[in-house]
Amino acid sequence: MHYQRDLELEDLIPSKYYDKIYELASEIEVCQAKSSSLEVSLQMAGEKEKELTKLLNLVTDEKKRLEEASSGSMRRR
Repeated sequence: MHYQRDLELEDLIPSKYYDKIYELASEIEVCQAKSSSLEVSLQMAGEKEKELTKLLNLVTDEKKRLEEASSGSMRRR
């Protein structure tokens, strides 16, 4: 079907324009593939950010707990 569509375009458009249209259509396909890849990468980065934020919160909570335990033991002395 794509081949038939190309032949129809060739009949309607002078070849120098058809070549440029074909080139641009190919570039559009490449850009769409890159865009899809970037969307997947962005989604993965968002998930990684959530994971790292969760881990940072755990580390921060542990630090606070250790600081409180340390200051509590210093008061007892």
